[in-house]
Amino acid sequence: MASLQPAFQLAFDHSFIRAAIDGALTDGCYLSGHNEPAGGVFRAPSPWNRGSLEKQAIRESAMSQMNLEDLSVLCLDDHVLMLDIMAARLGNLGISKVVTREAAADALALIKEDLNAFDVLLCDLNMPGVNGIEFMEQLSATGYTGAVGIVSGAHDVVIQVAEAFAGARGIRFLGTLKKPVVTEDLTILLSRALA
Repeated sequence: MASLQPAFQLAFDHSFIRAAIDGALTDGCYLSGHNEPAGGVFRAPSPWNRGSLEKQAIRESAMSQMNLEDLSVLCLDDHVLMLDIMAARLGNLGISKVVTREAAADALALIKEDLNAFDVLLCDLNMPGVNGIEFMEQLSATGYTGAVGIVSGAHDVVIQVAEAFAGARGIRFLGTLKKPVVTEDLTILLSRALA
């Protein structure tokens, strides 16, 4: 770690980042220090997520027939103000099926009740208790086939690790929105769920 730049060193000092890297490395994914087109992230398929690929293909086919307004979105963030802003921005886009949760356990319980209830999950990374990476670990075990987007103000290295982790876990990853969220960026991210 001595050869890392100070910003990288700072990000790697967080225990959940170390755990995410360990998980990503053992699940067929590694990070590169180079500026590759995919943000320096290389992915290889994980052997355990192949069973959900058929379900995901069926869901993606159905989603391609939908409009943005038809999406159902679950927002997970520990800050109520951020949830209110996200719900308002989604409402301005014509999306009326919006559910918000402040705790990862509550969001996970909703998803487990009905794996198809939400087309998109927008998740913060820095949350108390269960952080966003730990949440995605738990989410991947549920069989959820919807899409996930990260909404975070975290450092870029932390976000890259989270993106790599999502890919390694077989999560259909839409991209990342930096806080504060810009409506145009939100529209682009959500449009990827319909592709």
